[in-house]
Amino acid sequence: MLKEMPKRTEVQKSLKHLNVVHTELRKLPDNLEQLEDLEELHIGSSGLREMPSSLYNLSRLTDLTLIGCTNLLLIGNSIEKLVHLESFRIYKCGMRTLPVAWVNMKILDVQDCPLDMEQLLTGVDPGNMSLDSSEVEGSIGQSTHPNRPGCLTDLIIRHSRILEIDILQAESLFPKLEILDLSDNRLLTEIGRLPANLTSLKLTNCSKLTRLACLSNLARLKVLDINGCGELETLNVEGLKSIQDIKANRCWQLRSFQGLDILEQLSCFQISFRAWWMSLSSLRSYLVSRTLFSL
Repeated sequence: MLKEMPKRTEVQKSLKHLNVVHTELRKLPDNLEQLEDLEELHIGSSGLREMPSSLYNLSRLTDLTLIGCTNLLLIGNSIEKLVHLESFRIYKCGMRTLPVAWVNMKILDVQDCPLDMEQLLTGVDPGNMSLDSSEVEGSIGQSTHPNRPGCLTDLIIRHSRILEIDILQAESLFPKLEILDLSDNRLLTEIGRLPANLTSLKLTNCSKLTRLACLSNLARLKVLDINGCGELETLNVEGLKSIQDIKANRCWQLRSFQGLDILEQLSCFQISFRAWWMSLSSLRSYLVSRTLFSL
């Protein structure tokens, strides 16, 4: 298993993709900036405790993925120097805070991390909050890249400790958000307001979710996945004018559907037999006009 990166980098300068996952690296080389053409960097090491400053000089880097870096507790705000970074993925890492610069990226994917995402996404004053323990000039909601304010299009937060979310309390961060995946957040009980530009909302296995009263303004939503939301009792989809795909398998307590019969673009509707039988009265008008559901 790799414990140290090669020191000679002359032949590596043209590298575009570097994958060093499943390693025992304790540090990365201090001359990473010599990889002038590097675009994608995937790092996975439980021994890694800090990032070298040279990482932030990879001017062409567009994709940074950290996997299993359980001892990496902090990513500094120097990451804002990576002006072309579009995708930041963090899986099973130890950090509890995010650098402010994440607001300038297009994809933020956080899974199985102790990050305080609930604090980040609910009840936070974007103008006053710093995500780093050190003093920083920028703050959430104030983009460090004037040409890329609020660029986030994909937000994925899975296997977290979130209890409830109201994203529009930090609305200035998400003017372009289209894909929201909150799957496998098994403590999540309630979702508040959501950005109107969403086209995909995935809530798979949010088994404690009891209310979903946040759909009325999602006229652009095309995909709704509530598979495994076993405590959800009612679903009102009247405002989903663009919806094409609804997945509602293993929603054992689902007793009421509202608005299905007026959804003109719906092409796929999946529902467990038990939920279908329990909600038969509210589905009758839909079943008369459609044959799109699957058991």
